Amino acid sequence: MALWYHTGNGWTKNTLAYRSHNCSAFLVCGGPSLKKIDPSLLKGPNRIVFCLNNTYPYVTPDWWIGMDDPQCYHRDIFHQPFPKIMRGGYQNRITEEGLIYNKFYNLYYADTKKPDNFDDTFTLRNHDVNFVWHWSSIATALHIIVWMGCENIYLFGNDLNNKKNDYFDSVKLNKENNDHNSRFYDKVYEYLKLFKERSDAYNINLYSCSEGSRSHDYLEYLDYKDVIYNLEKDLPSGNLLHASDAEKKWKGKSPRSKSPNTSLGNGPQI
Repeated sequence: MALWYHTGNGWTKNTLAYRSHNCSAFLVCGGPSLKKIDPSLLKGPNRIVFCLNNTYPYVTPDWWIGMDDPQCYHRDIFHQPFPKIMRGGYQNRITEEGLIYNKFYNLYYADTKKPDNFDDTFTLRNHDVNFVWHWSSIATALHIIVWMGCENIYLFGNDLNNKKNDYFDSVKLNKENNDHNSRFYDKVYEYLKLFKERSDAYNINLYSCSEGSRSHDYLEYLDYKDVIYNLEKDLPSGNLLHASDAEKKWKGKSPRSKSPNTSLGNGPQI
């Protein structure tokens, strides 16, 4: 369960579970409002940028998440060094380069399962979990983000407006696919509404930075530049020390915690 990674010499499980930390999450979706965002401003301190699907290469993420067939995505993404998460079961899908799971660096596969309860997104937080599968990448991505310990989540390009131009990059869809997207947006609208209703009980905060999104019926809208300003305004500063001077300050003092090379066994449950 959890995240699987192929080392080039077999599969191994990985965990990134964390109870809570100081980084917010920017979850980047592909709606038209994303074009109003300056992508060069998104990455920086106190936030982790998660990109869904084909929002890369417009935005370069800290983590990329895609739950569809690998042929749905820009092929060079598999050659990028940033970590990528795909859906478990898709590791045997192929592209023009053949099987992808044992060729490319930082490519993970997430175990997914239809949840027993909606709140599984907030309660399944241990190292080994099945991530929720609500038939949408955004639901699984939100679970991964919560599992990683982000308490404040900001949605970008999450328009859900059922317009002819579904995507920020002006991709044109035929009628069948456009109708499919409209039904999908209605489902995501209802899913995020329930997510917001339940998230407060778990100290998870969901906001919108998607100008004009239909989700503003229930999500607070924040200008992304104001969000970035607030994340960066209290960054610490200090004088740089030479390594020998820094070590002098600690000479003779007992360590307050176990050193990183101390055996920790299986570790605590998150």
